[in-house]
Amino acid sequence: MSRGTLIEVRAEPYAYTCDLERTALCIIDMQRDFVELDALAMQTSRVAAPTSEDVEQYFLVLSANCIPWSFIGLPAVSIPCGLTAQRLPVGVQLVGAPFDEGTLLSLGSALEAPLDMPILPASSP
Repeated sequence: MSRGTLIEVRAEPYAYTCDLERTALCIIDMQRDFVELDALAMQTSRVAAPTSEDVEQYFLVLSANCIPWSFIGLPAVSIPCGLTAQRLPVGVQLVGAPFDEGTLLSLGSALEAPLDMPILPASSP
């Protein structure tokens, strides 16, 4: 796998399938990348957060960038990094090497601190 290769995951509600051989090869490739990199950074979701009323219809789209890391067992963390014009949150996801959660948390903290993200009030029912 070369840098920039997208891992496409096709998920069906209640029925995930995973090719173990492909997963094993992906883990080996990712471990090679983490020799040179501390973490990968990407958008947490392919779309901005939907309103709470619409969340169920966007569930798979919202989780598509998170699913591959869960399948191959790499640690990941999402950090709020901005708001849309409608004041809905946008996040950046950091993915780290196996068993390197400490590095991810340090990077996440370093990224989040200068952003000074506002704390949004809880929505009322």
